Amino acid sequence: MKKLAFLLLIAGTFAMASCNTKSCRCYERHSDRWTGPVTYSTYVGTPCGDLNTPTVLCNEMEDPILNPDDIAVGKKK
Repeated sequence: MKKLAFLLLIAGTFAMASCNTKSCRCYERHSDRWTGPVTYSTYVGTPCGDLNTPTVLCNEMEDPILNPDDIAVGKKK
């Protein structure tokens, strides 16, 4: 019984370690100012742009790092 519990613990650890997630570079809007970059996570195969909201703008880690002041030009409400 102890051996089975140990094997289940090891299997659970490997399952958690192999989560299919990736990092996205995101910028957050606070009041009228964009800040960042900060890192958000999403599932592999999901575009980082799917995390975008009116107050969060995300791009792939391979994309260029944006200047938050440049985002404000096209995103002001």
